[in-house]
Amino acid sequence: MSRLPLFFILLLLCACTDAPQYGRFRSVPVAGWNRRDVQVFDTDTLPPGIYQVSIAVRNSVAHRVPYKAIFLSVAQQWTGRPDTLGAVFQLQHDTLLSFALYDDKGDLQGNGLSLRSHEMPVYTATLTDSAAARITIAHRMRTVLLPGIEAVGVVVKRLTLSNVQ
Repeated sequence: MSRLPLFFILLLLCACTDAPQYGRFRSVPVAGWNRRDVQVFDTDTLPPGIYQVSIAVRNSVAHRVPYKAIFLSVAQQWTGRPDTLGAVFQLQHDTLLSFALYDDKGDLQGNGLSLRSHEMPVYTATLTDSAAARITIAHRMRTVLLPGIEAVGVVVKRLTLSNVQ
């Protein structure tokens, strides 16, 4: 029997160990993301644990964002299941982020070739019970339309002892 199939199975298992617990992106019009167009993300119910919540932005090399950095508002509302007394766990966390898209020389930052992805941790959630979140993202630039952004997203990763900072 060949060892090649076993190698591929092990490779797949190793590749999936650091996958996000939740990760979603929403496309926005590259010609201009409207300030009133709030992106809403509802996570699945997450089991108890420590989670890092990151906000991600994708922009294209072909469609230049006319700003070195962009400002985003992020609102999180975490809701857990009712306890024995019927009380529902709720936590709210609001953040204003500054995302640097270009360095001081004007070179586009981020990972990727034609589509650059920028990810910034914004919150570490410690859940003692199962909970779900509603996370909203909007841009807070002075202009109504923000051109050049292709997608915004939320990435939630469960932290383990090896990756807790």
